[in-house]
Amino acid sequence: MARKNFVSQLRERNEEAVAHWVAVYQKKIFRLAYAFCGDREEALDIVQETFMRAYEKMGYLKEETNIEHWLYQIARHLCIDRYRRQKSQKRGAGINHYPDALTLIKQEWPMEKNSELRQLIGEAMEQLSPRQKLVFILKQINELKFDEIAQVLGIAPGTVKSLHFKALRHLRHHLQPLLGGEK
Repeated sequence: MARKNFVSQLRERNEEAVAHWVAVYQKKIFRLAYAFCGDREEALDIVQETFMRAYEKMGYLKEETNIEHWLYQIARHLCIDRYRRQKSQKRGAGINHYPDALTLIKQEWPMEKNSELRQLIGEAMEQLSPRQKLVFILKQINELKFDEIAQVLGIAPGTVKSLHFKALRHLRHHLQPLLGGEK
């Protein structure tokens, strides 16, 4: 399906195009939402709300619109809104809230270190700013390039790289005890 033709079909709310659109992007949006909020049901709610809002605005799509980036922007706003609403509540997210797709640690760990690792990553992720967390998730889990993240977030690529570097530095620092260094 040609890109411009696909956008036109979406604007016209062609059922086949909309079904294809959801099938292609729902897993990507879910990975972002789940990694950000750490709760499966909440992530599913964010995915549903993302597609509902996008569907409502579909008639305004321009031919040159990057649909994936547009969906990420909607999901990003929803994630940050939920984060702000829950900020005052202690969420106590362990790593079980973060998918194993956090491939920050790609080597095999002994079983006794797995639960400690999960706990430390969860704690470290909760301490990141919302922007650092989003950049980290989009880069490490959704595997977007820095330029793509910059487009999604509407910020300069240099800012994206800086936020990613700060997130990695924070996570490394937080994980030092488990990695064999001092905190």
